[in-house]
Amino acid sequence: MQNIAVSSSPHHIYLGYSDSVKSRDRHSDQIERNRRGIKKGAAAMLAEKKITDDDYQRIVFIVDNAEIADFKPMLYVIPANKVHSKLSMVPVSELANPMGEEYRIFDLQDGEFDAIEFKF
Repeated sequence: MQNIAVSSSPHHIYLGYSDSVKSRDRHSDQIERNRRGIKKGAAAMLAEKKITDDDYQRIVFIVDNAEIADFKPMLYVIPANKVHSKLSMVPVSELANPMGEEYRIFDLQDGEFDAIEFKF
């Protein structure tokens, strides 16, 4: 992939979370955006009736009470041959760099990825 914007680069995203976790930065913009994004996603799932109100309240409680260390970065390895039919190209209007190439994977299932957790 070429022309990857810093805000979409897995390497730079990892470094941002890693630095925030290592320094216990309670004012990390990246982590605060992540908290808001998780809650926004949960609200969308609630509106689509994919989760219950109890599920939503639980998610909000967990996000609001999560420690900085809970946002430690992880690497997800997703073999393309397992998800090829699920890839959706991000519309150019939503790209971090309009000259770049980004994809979304909807409905990722267990067994379609491996998670690697780094020690701090």
